[in-house]
Amino acid sequence: MDIWQAFERTAEAYPFKEAIVEGDSRLTYAELRELVERCAAGLQGAGIGPGGRVALIADTSLRHCVVTLACQALHAMSVHVVPRLKPVEMAVFLNDALPGLVLGTVELPDVEVAAARLDDDASWSRLVRGERSPQLPAADEQALSNMMYTSGTTGQPKGVPLTHRQTYERVLAGTVHTGFGSRDRVLGAMPLFHQMGMIGNFMLAMVVGATYYPVARMLPAAVLELIERERLTAFFGSPTHWAMLAGDPSLHKRDLTSFRKGAYAGAAMRLDQLEFWNQRLDSELIHVYGTSETMWTLINPDTRTRPEITGRPGLTTGCVSRRPEFGTRRRLSRTARKASSS
Repeated sequence: MDIWQAFERTAEAYPFKEAIVEGDSRLTYAELRELVERCAAGLQGAGIGPGGRVALIADTSLRHCVVTLACQALHAMSVHVVPRLKPVEMAVFLNDALPGLVLGTVELPDVEVAAARLDDDASWSRLVRGERSPQLPAADEQALSNMMYTSGTTGQPKGVPLTHRQTYERVLAGTVHTGFGSRDRVLGAMPLFHQMGMIGNFMLAMVVGATYYPVARMLPAAVLELIERERLTAFFGSPTHWAMLAGDPSLHKRDLTSFRKGAYAGAAMRLDQLEFWNQRLDSELIHVYGTSETMWTLINPDTRTRPEITGRPGLTTGCVSRRPEFGTRRRLSRTARKASSS
């Protein structure tokens, strides 16, 4: 099983359900599937096939989602690069990834590869105007699915390529750990160049049959208005994203009773912020500790009563704690222990 097969299954199960909503565009799963297959045919016409690479230097958008799924359908690899970098910095990643096509919503670097603006209507129309591809490649779980760049701890950011099997396993783990399901309406404010945005929100929504709302910029007031208007229910984001929403003056004017599921990763969350959201959400805010390489390494679903726990082994961690009822506690320095006991 891979992401494309899982998406096809979802589209067959929920053909008339809204899959992606962006502004006035409200695509059902059947409509999204057709658009993705047209995009896949357009990518094939541009020379992209199994094993090919498409670099996306773009804000989160419906078109970004369509191209990503088209790459999954073709068993090509989508390479996601931060769009806020300078062109000279982007070139470093492109020279490393060696894509056959670059699509972006910002000024693109001058590299010897075919490139087009994803936000240009004429370019987009040319990409998706063809007939749906009559024959898509056979599934190959070991083919590369997507790649993002992570700074890690030393040197230049490094690419983390994931196979289709690895990507699908991470999505399945996400459904277990977050509880996101087919009835959810997922906020897509976490960028698609990050695993939280790509796997934890977008791909997860596409596999379980949820509705995904891409957001290009994290503008708290606009996002809160979107949550209220569309009755969004779920979001996996960084502590910074959660803090931005909590700190916006318009928060208390909004009806956010639909917003009931959440998860965070990337850093520890301040206890006052954690308490704030745990009081507002129906379920506890789930803490995920992981990396771009592993993602669901440790999970703490008990942040209301045991916020000091980093987490228990995640579904795909590959190890089992001998005493799973006890999480991995953060080690305190000797000075901190003295301070806490005094």
